[in-house]
Amino acid sequence: MIKSVYTMCSLRGETLTLKSKGQTVTVSWKQGSLFGFGGDRSQNYVLCEYTTSNGNSVPVYIQGGYDIPQRLTVNSNLQYGTQDNVLFFVYHDKSQTPFQERFRCSGFQKFVYATNTVLIMANGIDISWMAGNYLVNV
Repeated sequence: MIKSVYTMCSLRGETLTLKSKGQTVTVSWKQGSLFGFGGDRSQNYVLCEYTTSNGNSVPVYIQGGYDIPQRLTVNSNLQYGTQDNVLFFVYHDKSQTPFQERFRCSGFQKFVYATNTVLIMANGIDISWMAGNYLVNV
């Protein structure tokens, strides 16, 4: 796995090769909500593993319904994020604005999201829209 966001600049223009298609994951987020009310969004993504020309693995989340290309160029069609020092790419409709943490969560973030789910069930309050880092354009 590529371990640093600083390598992102060196990957611009690189052609990645599909190594494997993995599981389908559902990413949920708020977009256009008013203080956490409404704006619920959800999208399926196929988690694929691609490799760089020098053999490094790179996770790429591809929106459900999109073709999964055998070769994928790192360009403005992609967005990226980092979590736990792992660089990952997202190939999707860029008008969607989920936080990076919705794709790859640390243990603490999983705990926070689980706590938020309990809050929603107990009193309808959803605080998930308050914090996070947006995906970055390549």
